[in-house]
Amino acid sequence: MGTEELKEYLSIVVDMEKNIYMQNSIITELENEIDILGLKKQLNKPKGYDAYEWVFILPMLLFGLGFIGLGVLACFKGKKFFTGEVDLFNWLIALFLFLFGLCGIFSGFTFICYIPRELASSYTMKKKAKQEELKYKKDRLIDQKRVKRELIRKKILIADLQQIRAQNSESKRTLEKIYAQNIIFPKYRNLVMLCSLYEYFCSERCYSLGGPDGAYNLLENEIKLEQIITRLDNIIEKLDAIQNNQFFLYSAIKKSNQQSVQILEAIHNMADNLEFLSKNFSSQSTELHEEIANLQKTSVLTAYHEERIQKELSYMNRMNYFTSRNDGTFNSFPPT
Repeated sequence: MGTEELKEYLSIVVDMEKNIYMQNSIITELENEIDILGLKKQLNKPKGYDAYEWVFILPMLLFGLGFIGLGVLACFKGKKFFTGEVDLFNWLIALFLFLFGLCGIFSGFTFICYIPRELASSYTMKKKAKQEELKYKKDRLIDQKRVKRELIRKKILIADLQQIRAQNSESKRTLEKIYAQNIIFPKYRNLVMLCSLYEYFCSERCYSLGGPDGAYNLLENEIKLEQIITRLDNIIEKLDAIQNNQFFLYSAIKKSNQQSVQILEAIHNMADNLEFLSKNFSSQSTELHEEIANLQKTSVLTAYHEERIQKELSYMNRMNYFTSRNDGTFNSFPPT
């Protein structure tokens, strides 16, 4: 394979790796979003207020009974009680009634001084408990509506996720077929390495892959001298740091990130539109299904899907052309 053909091959595998990287990013974003959609909030139900109002009645009863006891004491044997003509048993009864009356009076004063404040506090607490109960019911209703709305959105995003996953699987199968030509050594079959190799050819620093002056040797030297970063996760964290030494890789990731954002924004916009339509039509409405079909036909994701199908088909045609030329097959022409 000549230098120009090798350069073209590298451009193909770089484009394939770049798009698979972008597809993986979109898949991760959609999966993370789908995982949190439609989940109910953990709302704490208020305990309410249990007022033990019967406690307040006890002092009132004691107060009343105490006055009854004093009344009985006053009427008991009349003057005989105070002249000493009453026996010991009657004295004990009188003393008991007297003490009971004092307790009743004390309880009455306690009730007058303390109970109104407790009743006011009880009213405030019951009012607060009622407000908390109403707030809980309102929050639960709002959350139920949110969950219903998010479940519709989740269903839409799952359909988009399935579409991009299907494209991702197809792209990976196509790339495997392209790699099966065994033009690139397996060690260098990743986005980071391929971008560096492709940059060497485009900048005319190298004209072949192998040999002392080949792209493999130059790449290994730069890795050894730590002039380039090879771990993709480190590159993503400090993308601007590679702009000078790994310009092609920087450009590829930057463009992929921008395209990923555009596709995700388009997916969310379409989900918003479909979510709005679902409010105006029933789930079984023919008009709703027609609108959904029209939106999906013209969606950015569908356009990207169709574009990739055509591009990857052309890549396979080029691979077949390269293979037939290398095999010496006659009447082999480049695909148009």
